[in-house]
Amino acid sequence: MIPANVTTALTSLQAQVAAAVPLEQASAPTIAALQLNAAALVVLIDNAVAAAADDLDTWDAPTQPEGMISGINELVGAAQDQANLSLLRGVCGRAAANLDQLGPLPTVPPTQIFAPVLPPPPPETGVSFMGKFQRLLALRAFRF
Repeated sequence: MIPANVTTALTSLQAQVAAAVPLEQASAPTIAALQLNAAALVVLIDNAVAAAADDLDTWDAPTQPEGMISGINELVGAAQDQANLSLLRGVCGRAAANLDQLGPLPTVPPTQIFAPVLPPPPPETGVSFMGKFQRLLALRAFRF
């Protein structure tokens, strides 16, 4: 069984797309809303698929024959739910990808660009690490 929140989100997205047709002429906020709602629907379906998989993964077989029959029927139902949700995930994922092909929203060019102010470099001692190392070798501070 497809969860009610997935069905509601799917119906809402279908209505939004139908209201925005033709999509080539839809406004930027409408396209952004469609893209965000499609992505949210895909996440809802992913969560529902994971919940259905959890039902399959954590099932313990009952010991009574009647319990076994009802348990197997529950497993078959959970497997069918997972298959239906996986199919729905594929279709909605494709729809979300198609909506993403409408392109990113155009950015508004800024009137001013602020460059970060870098801190001043630390004072130099004038001698690099290798220079200090060579001085130590010259003083023969290291005896082997």
